[in-house]
Amino acid sequence: MAIERQPNDDRAEKRYAPRKPVALTLRAWIAGAEREITVRDLSHTGFLVETTPPLTLNQTIALELPHEGRKDAKVVWAGDSLAGCTFEGTISKASVSAALLKSEVRHPTATIPSQVFESLAYAGDDDPEIEKLPVPVRLAVIGAGSVLAWVPLVLLGSALLG
Repeated sequence: MAIERQPNDDRAEKRYAPRKPVALTLRAWIAGAEREITVRDLSHTGFLVETTPPLTLNQTIALELPHEGRKDAKVVWAGDSLAGCTFEGTISKASVSAALLKSEVRHPTATIPSQVFESLAYAGDDDPEIEKLPVPVRLAVIGAGSVLAWVPLVLLGSALLG
């Protein structure tokens, strides 16, 4: 994969905002022609796009964003089908949030909610390793704790009202 880059200076290599993974097919205007492109990640300063034919370095594109509308961007690096783009200016947090809501990618693959919940240890009634106290003992502990919680308030009230 051949990658074109701008001259290597510290400013060109630093990202100013963390990118969020997305899977969005959006309308774009490239060299005056309208076409659909796939955005793979997004921040309020730029995005990664996957498209064929490939984009070229320093090419300007206009991207139709949810909530923001049409926003111009410049290609800062380009490869065979991927390109990194920087917005002219920035987009709002609301636009990034709207794009995340429309995206098919909402969670990193390692933290899909169903996988997270499956990995949590659950101590159910059928778990033989956990021995529970009998119900009368549990009720006595709860009652004693409730009474003890009121003791400081009663002592404070009697000291003040004396």
